Amino acid sequence: MDVQVLSLVSPGVQVFDATSGTRMARKFNNELSKVVNEHPTRFAGLASLALQNPNEAADELERSVKELGLKGACICTHTKGEYPDDKKYRVIFQRAHQLDAPIYLHPEVPLPA
Repeated sequence: MDVQVLSLVSPGVQVFDATSGTRMARKFNNELSKVVNEHPTRFAGLASLALQNPNEAADELERSVKELGLKGACICTHTKGEYPDDKKYRVIFQRAHQLDAPIYLHPEVPLPA
C-alpha cells in the first residue's frame, strides 16, 4: 500500500447540532491536514462536513481543499434523517464540482423507515 486516504466516518459530525457539527468539522479538518501535510506521500485526506448547515458545509469544503490541502470530502448517507439528494444540499455538490473535488458517500446504518 503506497497511499492511504484518511477521513472521519460514521458516526461523524452529522450527529451534532449545526453549530457544534460545523465547529467539530473544522477542528477535525485542521487536525487531519496536519497529519496529511506532515506525510504528503503517505496520506491524503477527505474533509468532514456538517451537512446540518449546507452553506457552511460548502464553505468548509472549499477551505479544506484550498487552504488545508485536503482532496475532497467524505459524507454519510444521511444526516438527522435527511439524505444528501435533497435539493438543499446541492450547494455542497456544486462547490465540489467547482473545486473538482470528489465527495465520497460513506454508508451509514439505514434509517428505520
